[in-house]
Amino acid sequence: MVDHVVETEGPLYFDLLVERIARAHGFQRAKVGIRGVVKSAISHGQFPVTKDDSSELIWPRGADPTSLPPWRANDPFVRVGSTLH
Repeated sequence: MVDHVVETEGPLYFDLLVERIARAHGFQRAKVGIRGVVKSAISHGQFPVTKDDSSELIWPRGADPTSLPPWRANDPFVRVGSTLH
């Protein structure tokens, strides 16, 4: 699931990634445990990770964090877990 969210929404902040995974599983308060699982899933070096101030920014596989990401249209249905219908 981490792979899917990062590939679909990346680059995105680590905290937002944790929130997406927690919501998808119906967890509202168990984010501490989920943080560890997500951190483990991204720590294998498959995703580039950069720092933005004190926040980690997770990039899709093969992305070049030194270049600007392509512009994405503001379509609420593109985001994983969107509650808009």
